[in-house]
Amino acid sequence: MRRLLLMLVLIGSVFANLQPLNSEEVVATEDIPLIPRAAFFFSDSDMSVKLSPNGKHITFLEPYEGVLNVWIQNTDDKQAAFPITKSKDPIFRYQWAKNNEQILFFRDFEGNENHHIYSVDLRSFKTLDLTPFDNIQARLIRGSEKFPDEVVVAINNRDPAYHDLWIINTRTGNRRLLFENKEGFGELFVNHNHELRLGRKSDGKGGFNIFNRDLSNGAWKPFIHFNKEDSMASRIMDFSSDNQHIYYLDSTNSNTAALYSANMDSDGLQKKKIASDDKSDIIDVIFDPKTNKPRVAISKYLRIQWSILDPKIQADVQYLQNSSSGDLRFFEGSLDDQKWVIGYSYDNKPTRYYLYDRNKKASTYLFSPNKELDKFPLTTMQPVVITSRDGLPLVSYLSIPRQGPKKNIPMVLWVHGGPWARDDWGYNVIHQWLNNRGYAVLSVNFRGSVGFGKEFVNAANRQWSKKMQDDLIDAVNWSIEQGIANPKKICIGGASYGGYTTLVGLTSTPEIFACGIDMVGLSDLVNLGESYPSYMKDELDDVEYRIGPLNDKDFLRSISPLYKADKISKPLLIAQGKNDIRVLESHSTQIVEAMKKNQKPVLYVLFPDEGHAFVKIENDLAFYAIMEAFLAKELGGRFQEIGDDVKNSSAIIVEGKDIIDGLQDKKSADKSKDK
Repeated sequence: MRRLLLMLVLIGSVFANLQPLNSEEVVATEDIPLIPRAAFFFSDSDMSVKLSPNGKHITFLEPYEGVLNVWIQNTDDKQAAFPITKSKDPIFRYQWAKNNEQILFFRDFEGNENHHIYSVDLRSFKTLDLTPFDNIQARLIRGSEKFPDEVVVAINNRDPAYHDLWIINTRTGNRRLLFENKEGFGELFVNHNHELRLGRKSDGKGGFNIFNRDLSNGAWKPFIHFNKEDSMASRIMDFSSDNQHIYYLDSTNSNTAALYSANMDSDGLQKKKIASDDKSDIIDVIFDPKTNKPRVAISKYLRIQWSILDPKIQADVQYLQNSSSGDLRFFEGSLDDQKWVIGYSYDNKPTRYYLYDRNKKASTYLFSPNKELDKFPLTTMQPVVITSRDGLPLVSYLSIPRQGPKKNIPMVLWVHGGPWARDDWGYNVIHQWLNNRGYAVLSVNFRGSVGFGKEFVNAANRQWSKKMQDDLIDAVNWSIEQGIANPKKICIGGASYGGYTTLVGLTSTPEIFACGIDMVGLSDLVNLGESYPSYMKDELDDVEYRIGPLNDKDFLRSISPLYKADKISKPLLIAQGKNDIRVLESHSTQIVEAMKKNQKPVLYVLFPDEGHAFVKIENDLAFYAIMEAFLAKELGGRFQEIGDDVKNSSAIIVEGKDIIDGLQDKKSADKSKDK
C-alpha cells in the first residue's frame, strides 16, 4: 500500500509539474534570436570562486588568451581583476595556501590526468612545480592553518599503483616523506596536525575498510567497515579541530546516507548521527572555519536543501535564502568567518556570485561567469518525476524551447556520465543551447544515479544495457505520451557512460532514436578491468560488484554494443580524446571500423590534445559546431554555420567529413591527412 501511495504521489507530481509547461504561450521562432555558439561555450565553467583565508582577495577561473586560468581581485575593488596564472593547459582546480600569499593549482598535460601541483606566489608571480616527477599523479591531501607554508601531498612516484605521502613546503618545494604506502591503501587521511590517521582499503567484495592508525606506534587497526551496498554514498569528510573525532557519511542501517561523528580513540566504533534526509543522501557538509564543527548538511532531491546545524548562522542563511529565488550555494568563507562567497543557481541564467558580510548582513554582487548570455532570453528547467516500468521514481529535468510549439517537437535525450553521478536542477549549457536551436532536452536520473539512497543505486547492479537503459526508454515514452516529443525526431547523446547508452540505444532500440551522439563512450567492456590505470585498480572490486564479473568475457560481450554494431541503422556522431585514460581511443575506433565494415555512415571526430573531456575552449566550440550541424540535418532544428570553428581547433575528422556541410574544405581535409 505504501508503494502504491508513493507511486500515486509521484504520478501526481508529474502532471502538476507539467501544467505550466503545457499552458505556456507559444513564441514565434523569429522573436527568439539565434544565440551565438561562442556565447554558450566560451566560458561555461562554474568559475570555482574562492576567498583567501584572510578575506582580502577573491579568486576565480576565467579564460586568459582562450585558456582557463586563475584570476584574482581585491574584495574591495572588483574592477581590478587580473590573471595570476598564464597556463597554456586549462586549470580546473586550485585552492589558496594557508599563508594567504600563494595559490596552489592542479594541471595535467592534454587530458592525460597525470596532475602536478604547482604554487604561484602572489607577489613575485613565480610558479613552482611542487611535484617535479615524470609520469606521476599527485593529490593534495591537506593544508592546515597550523602549518601555513606546508601541504601534505600524495604522489605515486615510487610505485604507480600507490600514492606515498609527502610534506612539501609551498615556498621552496622542499619535501620530506611522511608515509611510504607499502600497505596498499587506496586513500589516506591526514588530520589538522599533518598526522596520518586513517587509511582506506578495498575489502575485496565491493565494500571497503577504514583503518585507524595508532600515533604512538604506527600500528593499524580496523575502524569502520562499509559494505558493498553502502560504499557508493559513504565516505570520510573531515576531522574535528582537536583531531579527536571524525565526521563521515554512512548509509549503514538506512536507505539514505546520514552525517555521523565518531571518536577516534574509543574502543570499537561509537558513532553519533548528526543529520539525515529520508528522501535523499547527505551529499556535502559546510564546516565552521574555526571549530571545524558541521554547521550545514546539504542534500538534494529535486533541488538543493540546507539543513542548518549551527544556530549561530540561522539568521544569515534565512536572509540569504530570502534574497533570491535561486538555490543558495556556499563556496568559501574567511578564516574569521566574517565574509562568505556565496552564489545563487538558476535554471534560466548562469550562477550569480556575491560577497556576503556577516557583520553588515549585506551582500555585494561580484560577477557571473557569462555576461554575454545576459543579453538573451533563456529557458526554464522543470523537475519532473517519471515512474519506471517497475515503479522506481526517476528524478528528471525537462527544458522546452521558448520559441515555437510546445508539443510534438524534436527532442534530445542527454544522458549523464558516471554512471554513478546525477543530473541537477539549474543552469545547464547543453539544455540552453539546444533549446535555443529548437529542441526539447530531457535529462534522466536513471537507476544507479547517486544521491537518491542506496536502494536506488543498487537497483542498477549488473543492469548495464538492461534496466538502466529501460529507465531511459521509459522516460522517452513518457515524453511521447505527454505529447512533448515528436516520436520520429528523438536523438540520444551523452559523454562517457552517456556515450555508452547512446551506442546501446542505437543497437538495442534503433526504432526509438533518429540519431545518436557518442562522446568518449564505452563500446567494448571485455578488457575494462585491464584498461584501468594502476592507481585506480583499488576501485575495481566496487566496479565489478556493480557491473558484473570482469573475467567473464561472454557476459561482458553481451552488454557491449560493439558486438551488436550491425544493428545500428541511424546516423551516429562519435567524438574522442586521444589521451583519454578512462575510455581508451580503441572504444571509438573499433565501433567506427565495425560501422564501416557494415557500410553504415559514421562521423568520427578525434581531438589529439584532449582526454576524457574536451576542455580547451577552441575544441569545445569545434565539437559543438559539428554536433549542432549534425542535429540540424537529422532533427531539423536551427543552427549556426560551422564557419572557422573546426579549423581553429585540433579536431581531426577521421571519418564522415561528407556527412554534414562545413567539413569538406581543403584546409580541414589536409589537416586530417597530416595528422
